[in-house]
Amino acid sequence: MMTTIFIMVIDYYSEQNMEELDLSENLTDPSDIAARNEMLSRAQMLQRHTALNASQEDPDEDAQGNRYCLDCADKISADRRQAVPTAVRCTPCASRKEAERMAQKRQGIHHA
Repeated sequence: MMTTIFIMVIDYYSEQNMEELDLSENLTDPSDIAARNEMLSRAQMLQRHTALNASQEDPDEDAQGNRYCLDCADKISADRRQAVPTAVRCTPCASRKEAERMAQKRQGIHHA
C-alpha cells in the first residue's frame, strides 16, 4: 500500500509536473515559505530516486508484451506494470530485493 502511494507521489512530481511548483511566487509567511521549500525538496528527492532506481536491467518480455520477473520468472501483473512501468520483478521479489538492500544499507554495504 505504501509503495503504491509513493509511486503515485513520484508520478505526480515527475519531471513534466515540476512546473506546477511555482518558485517565483513571493511568499512572506514563514509557514508558506517552509511548505514551498519542503515541496521542492521532496520533488527533487523523488526525481533523484526515480532516476537512481530506473531499471538498469533489461526486462524479460515475450512477443506479446508480457513481462516476466528476472528472479522467479513469474509473469509480472498488469497492476504492477501500471504502477511501475519499468518493473523487472514481480511484487514479492521486488519487496524481497528491497528488504535485502535496506539490510545491507543498515550494515554499511552499498551494493546494487
